[in-house]
Formats: sequence, structure tokens, C-alpha cells
Amino acid sequence: MSYKNKAIIFLSKVIEIEPNHASARHNLGQIYKELGNFDESILNFISLLPKKIFSSFKSTDISCFLFE
Repeated sequence: MSYKNKAIIFLSKVIEIEPNHASARHNLGQIYKELGNFDESILNFISLLPKKIFSSFKSTDISCFLFE
């Protein structure tokens, strides 16, 4: 199992315990993006928007999907 797949399992458990954990959602979205799983990536990035915590991350994280 690759380290990215292990990270997905770990981050998913973190989010299960603490659904509002912004950095876990951000990192999970980033890993899914790197693996080409754009649907899951977008869902994780978008989940940050209503919490108004997305601004603490790079603006290119979600905008990259608009221009690819």
C-alpha cells in the first residue's frame, strides 16, 4: 500500500472523528487531486467553503479545477 493510500485512510478516520478538521480535509483533497480522483478532491475542498476556513489555504487548490 502506498503512503498516499495510507494517508487517505488516516485522514478519513480523522474526518470521521472531527468532521470540521480543516487541514485533514485540505490534505485529503490534495492527495485525491494528485491521484487523479478529482470528484473526491473537489468534494473535500468545497466542504471547506461554508466553514469560511478555506481562505487559510492556497487559493489555487480549488481554482485549479476550473482551468484544467
